Amino acid sequence: EITGIIAYTTYSTTCLEYDASASVMQSALDELVPFSSGDTRVSRSGTGTAGSAYGYEWTVEFVGAIGILPELVTEFCVPGASVLGGGYANITATRAPDRYGVRGLGTATQVSQVRITADVHIAQGEFSLSVRRGNATDVYNTSCIHWDDEADVIEDALEALPNLDSVRVVRHGDGTGSSDYGYIYEIFFDGYALHNLDTDDESATLFVETNTEICSILFATEVYGV
Repeated sequence: EITGIIAYTTYSTTCLEYDASASVMQSALDELVPFSSGDTRVSRSGTGTAGSAYGYEWTVEFVGAIGILPELVTEFCVPGASVLGGGYANITATRAPDRYGVRGLGTATQVSQVRITADVHIAQGEFSLSVRRGNATDVYNTSCIHWDDEADVIEDALEALPNLDSVRVVRHGDGTGSSDYGYIYEIFFDGYALHNLDTDDESATLFVETNTEICSILFATEVYGV
């Protein structure tokens, strides 16, 4: 049975020295199963002195990967973080800021649009989004979403589904007559797992539908304050 559920496999590099050069770290990453030579780009800053907290910082760019990857996870090769001679050591990995707000987006990004319109002011209403991956047999429904929720609320609701990894939602409109008393939500499926599906295969297609039957607050409009 095909469910369309996304699951990631974890791959680990060989142990790296605390002061590994950028090229050494890059080579270790390129040797992992999902990547090939040139898929990553690594740069290193810091001097290992007090001025850089006695350490270094590496910036890793996955230039050969389309879509947003899960965050890197770091761990010590030898348990414990104590330092010979006293003190402690720490190593962390964080996602770099998305300076231009376009990380994971490209011409291969699948996009869906949810349009909410009316001929008068909308007073209330909830809907759910049903998502099915291609020929998968299972359909997953988001929690109920208010008709005028912000984009980040819909992002959270979609990313909670087991058949999606990452989405970006942009909301257009202001709920007034100039935007047909509603909003348009553009949903960009920017996750790495979705970009690496064969887009010529129907199983890679995402089907997104609105569903109001599972929500308790029905859509209602307001005329002259009623």
